[in-house]
Amino acid sequence: MEKTVWIERININNQKMRRHFVNTIERGVVVNEEFENILKEAFGEQYKEFIVEENGQKIIRFWGKSGLYSNRSSPKYGDIVVIVLYNHGNYESSMYVGITSNMVKNDRLTEYLKRNPSTTWENAGRFPNVFLINVSKINDEKLANEITDLFEKGQLIPPQGSLAKVSLNDFSEENKKKLLEILENLGFNFKVIGNQNTLLEERDMDSLELLEVYKSKGYYFPSHIVSQFYSSLKTKGFVILSGLSGTGKTKIALKFAELLNKDNDKNYIFLSVRPDWRDSKQLLGYYNPLDNKYYKTPLLKLILRAIEDYDKNKENASPYFVILDEMNLAHVEYYFADFLSVLESGRDKDGFTRESIKLHNIDEVETNQKIPKEIKLPPNLYIIGTVNIDETTYMFSPKVLDRAFIIEFYDVDLDNYPPEEQNISDDTISEIRNLIYNDLKRQGKFLAVSKDELNNAIRDLPNNYKEILKNLNKALEVYNLHFGYRVFDEICLFFKNAKESWEKGIINFKDKDEIFDLAMLMKILPKFHGNRRKLEKPLIEILKICLKDEKEIEEINYEKIIDMLKNWDNKKGKFRFQHTGKKVLRMLRQLYEIGFASFG
Repeated sequence: MEKTVWIERININNQKMRRHFVNTIERGVVVNEEFENILKEAFGEQYKEFIVEENGQKIIRFWGKSGLYSNRSSPKYGDIVVIVLYNHGNYESSMYVGITSNMVKNDRLTEYLKRNPSTTWENAGRFPNVFLINVSKINDEKLANEITDLFEKGQLIPPQGSLAKVSLNDFSEENKKKLLEILENLGFNFKVIGNQNTLLEERDMDSLELLEVYKSKGYYFPSHIVSQFYSSLKTKGFVILSGLSGTGKTKIALKFAELLNKDNDKNYIFLSVRPDWRDSKQLLGYYNPLDNKYYKTPLLKLILRAIEDYDKNKENASPYFVILDEMNLAHVEYYFADFLSVLESGRDKDGFTRESIKLHNIDEVETNQKIPKEIKLPPNLYIIGTVNIDETTYMFSPKVLDRAFIIEFYDVDLDNYPPEEQNISDDTISEIRNLIYNDLKRQGKFLAVSKDELNNAIRDLPNNYKEILKNLNKALEVYNLHFGYRVFDEICLFFKNAKESWEKGIINFKDKDEIFDLAMLMKILPKFHGNRRKLEKPLIEILKICLKDEKEIEEINYEKIIDMLKNWDNKKGKFRFQHTGKKVLRMLRQLYEIGFASFG
């Protein structure tokens, strides 16, 4: 997982700040029952890792800031924080180094700290953003001076009261090596990722990845597929898994739903789609006027349970999953039309879809059978479809492709099959489940995204990726294959959600480019469907963006494409966006072989 080093300078000749530092970092604060409940609300299960036993009491240490710092980012779980103490023009001979939690803003937490006299939070009173820390005091004057000197040389120590994010690019190669040696001597085992100058943690936190759960069950999936699946589900809640038969599309969905099934009542339903499905009766049931009864289906029962759970429990509600196996054996646009419409209607202030699915209009059914006349889908309901493409199935319309995240299972790695058995304890699985559960529910919002959250996601997408999307859309507009605001919004939300879950250690990516690469693959390419005359030039435009050097495709032809695909392991280094690039090459190969190509 990518890690960041942060520097905090605390001016302890300021008496209020000194007391605040002593109480919250040096001594720590006693955790009583009320405080522990607030910590759980603010940090999820993460807080438990920062509680220590001292003198028979639970103690926790933390620090806070008035705002989020350094390019709109803030400390995240597992980052390193170095705290230097400044006193009347000089640095103290001791300092603190440790691991942080995510920084969070929680009104109940801030209020508790303000009224707790042991924190002096009210006196220092400008810290609504809090992060927990597991710190070690360095009493070795020589070592403390050595670390301070390293950061001073790069002019990296911030002004008093500031928290600064450190890039390894700020260090010379000699000092970078020295920093890593010091961190290793302090018990923090890190390494530098390639030439990216970011830190990769080598502790056991990686064992908390979702991928490890699948390995423990004997299933092999590429890391990016698991990360793609989870991030898509968290972002959209409607995911279609397409590709080769026998590659684990159904299993990845089922095992994920089973992992999050906390009680005896199943929180998921598995439905095998039949070719004779023509409308929504098979999914939602129907009213029979002959006996004046509404005949419910298992799916409708699950949806009503999800609604009831969310109404009663809000942030403590469970997620519910609908798995539609081989969903294109029938026309999706027929039997799933009601769902497609309401899923795109947006969410109201309570998180439900703005539009509803009409079930019946009979008062007696509503009164006697307790079946509502209409239902709005709750934000804790997730829909996963699996798809095989052959002569017995139907192609998806652009309407369906535009409303879902499409993940393709295509690559088969027989060299690493079967996977080595991974033994994970029940406690670890429980820890992973809690980590995913708290991340997926998004503080009780689940799939609901406010306008402010969307705008923040758009603003937070790095400018270089925004420019790529703008330039690509202009290039595709000539061919009437450009994308709309919804696609742009969903790429931004996917990037934000994937990055957050990566930082928490739930999933893993090579780098941020891979997140953006997968977003383009899922949201831009699925609508490409047609003959060579229609698709060749726009596909080449996308290929240009995927390559590190456009000159590589000055003379693109069938033989060159085949060579790239056959020798992909050696050629992929030429691509900045490898997943999208490889898919474009496959689609171009189809065009040159049969004159027609589609995403599926």
